[in-house]
Amino acid sequence: MKKSILGFFTVITVGFGQFVPNISVATVDDANATLINSAGLGLSRDFNMWITQPTHWTKLDSITYDFGFYGQEGISGFGFTHMQNGRDLLHSGSGNHLGGGFYLGNTSHFSSDGYEAIDMGLLYRGHSWFSAGLQWKNLWSRDRGGRQDQQFQIGVALRPFGNRLTVAYDHRFSSGPYGESSDFLDGGGIALVQAEVINGIKLFAGYDLGEMTKGVQVGISLGLGQMSVETFHNFDSNSDYVSPSLTGYFISKEKRRTVIKSKKPTFVELGFEQPMSDSPSPKAFFGPKTLTLRELVNEINDLAKNPDVDGVVLRADHYGSGAGMLQELVNALRKVKASGKIILAFLDSGSDQQYALACIADSIYLNSGGALAVTGRAFGIGFYKGLFDKLGIDAQFYRRGDYKTAAETFTRKELTETSREAYKAVLHDLQEFYSGMMKHGRGWTDEKLNEVYDELIFTAQMALEAGLIDGIYHPDEIEKKVKDIAGDEAVLVKFHKQPKQWEYDWESPAGPKIALIYAEGPIQPGKSQPSPFGGNKVIGSETTSKAIRNAREDKSVKAIVLRVNSPGGSVLASEDIWREVHRTTHPDSSDEENQKPFIVSMGNVAASGGYYISCAADIIVADSTCITGSIGVLGGKISLGGLYQKIGFDVEIVKEHEHADAFGSHRSLTEKEGESYQGIIDSFYEQFLRRVAEGRGMTIEEADAVAQGRIWTGMDAKEVGLVDELGGLERAIEIAQEMAGLDENKYELQIIPGTERMKFQFEVQSQSSLKKLLDAFEDDFPVARLLDRAKLIHDEKVLYLMDGVIIDNWELRE
Repeated sequence: MKKSILGFFTVITVGFGQFVPNISVATVDDANATLINSAGLGLSRDFNMWITQPTHWTKLDSITYDFGFYGQEGISGFGFTHMQNGRDLLHSGSGNHLGGGFYLGNTSHFSSDGYEAIDMGLLYRGHSWFSAGLQWKNLWSRDRGGRQDQQFQIGVALRPFGNRLTVAYDHRFSSGPYGESSDFLDGGGIALVQAEVINGIKLFAGYDLGEMTKGVQVGISLGLGQMSVETFHNFDSNSDYVSPSLTGYFISKEKRRTVIKSKKPTFVELGFEQPMSDSPSPKAFFGPKTLTLRELVNEINDLAKNPDVDGVVLRADHYGSGAGMLQELVNALRKVKASGKIILAFLDSGSDQQYALACIADSIYLNSGGALAVTGRAFGIGFYKGLFDKLGIDAQFYRRGDYKTAAETFTRKELTETSREAYKAVLHDLQEFYSGMMKHGRGWTDEKLNEVYDELIFTAQMALEAGLIDGIYHPDEIEKKVKDIAGDEAVLVKFHKQPKQWEYDWESPAGPKIALIYAEGPIQPGKSQPSPFGGNKVIGSETTSKAIRNAREDKSVKAIVLRVNSPGGSVLASEDIWREVHRTTHPDSSDEENQKPFIVSMGNVAASGGYYISCAADIIVADSTCITGSIGVLGGKISLGGLYQKIGFDVEIVKEHEHADAFGSHRSLTEKEGESYQGIIDSFYEQFLRRVAEGRGMTIEEADAVAQGRIWTGMDAKEVGLVDELGGLERAIEIAQEMAGLDENKYELQIIPGTERMKFQFEVQSQSSLKKLLDAFEDDFPVARLLDRAKLIHDEKVLYLMDGVIIDNWELRE
């Protein structure tokens, strides 16, 4: 069948010849846009290319071509045209999204014999069924014989029944060179129809109304997935065939609808070697590209709907991005299973988190040289009080909230009972989450699960005998395992090499939007700027507040979703961000017109300051394992006076007022100073309670009862009223759509990363006394790992969560 189709296509191509078709300036949005309407490049498609064999470019021209190719990568276009008259042309274009439904582009043309010209294009796509375009050719030009006449083509296109039928009408005008007086000449119009009645088979027809160019154009395209072959032919007004026309070959990175359906079962290999983050990041100079959770979830959802994919090979070894993000991945993989596709999990080794992810699969295989450590979850918390005592370092911290424990690592040698209570409750919920995934995936009872936990470590053979896995494999046998299940013709492709589907629908950026704003990392005053080397993210109050304010004041934005993944940070910065959220949900009279639904989505963690910036939202959605709450305040200082004495370093202070040196590193706070500091902490705590009480519809007493610095999982936070609904980011977006009254798939999701591009400004800053001192120790000196948090607590009153370490990493070495 495949050979007969290609044979037929070759016959009609050779028999009829070639010429380039008329393409509407309102419909072009691929590599052809470089010549037809450069504004179409602004839609930023993946790489695609046209290769043409010619004679006439259009009937309007008498110039003939021997060969041409035209390419696109993102918003950039390029091309080369070889003409029979000996002139070779190079083309370079670009397009940009101006906002709303408007796109603007330009193309430059030049040749070695002195010809130069610039074209400009404009495109409007305000609706999924309507598009309009304008090409201004020879806006500026220079040739051996003088300047070229300007040519204008304006077009409109309609899709009354979806993306398989497009009708368009373009009209042409011309005038003298730019800046010279000349009358407009009417070049006539062109009516065009394109229909794809069968996947991969497109039919084209056009009628040229020009007085000198009147005639009919017909064409056919055969789609073969990432390649298509197209031929177009020309008849004059008397229906006489007019000389050779055009054959074009189109190649794209994205996959188009095709007449050929592969009979080979296809499995896609999904791994986590590539770093994954919650929010988009500006590209770092060094290091691999980061994949966002939402990008990955969307691509997994596409796999579920892709009829060409039969299954997924899940490589869970390298997953380590947290329980909240894991939930959203698992939910997407469940859709893959529900669509009838097979999931096979392969592990080289793993602990609870990786094994729990693998349990979503129909079958699990473990490397013959690997092992599984399914031991349950544990928190590990380091305390440095004993070390500080030996060094003569005095850590003084003040808090409000019995469970506000972020500074205990500096002031104690063990957990308080309240801290232990909170950690045990959170750990229980996390353990239930992972245990539930294992029991559901493997069909185990509680007794069976406890037997597994009691064994500590399993070799591959032990895991097979105990029922943890379904088979043992060597890395070179993965494809064989797939073929054993799906048949000898099954093929395995890498996830990132799976071609995307060509997007046929006209997007409608001029329509309503939901703004998705990311807030990931510790909260600090100023701008959000990640390291140029791909370092950790921070939530800058200035950047995040501006993003919320712009979304609130944008009339096209109908709802806002704030995605929070933060352990907290500065009180000042948190208050600034809270203010912008509050202005959106509780506007004053001058701001009422900008009120719109505001939904918070909490990922792995949204505690302390992370909860502060969330509590004024209309709705809070959290993953069931999200660490949230920690409503409390702490602050203090680290004093090095005792250490200075031990090493013989003396400090002499000159001052006029008693407390002028209170925050110096050379001494501790006095009792009076400590009482004053505690009063400030109490004041900020009362403010935090008022924010929570108002946002959550509680009394101050009710807010205080669930505050006290205590951490909760998402499921417990929902029980005590700190969270409205359990779910991931997609659920939060659904709620925003419902509250805004928007139809499904009738809005644009405007993604705001929450970080700014790195500015190359390097400043020399003085180091704190603590850092200068600790720099003298070895790099692995344990206190050095806490410097960032110690400095944050030392500098101001903070809302921060004590970052206990989940103990689940192990490595077997020979």
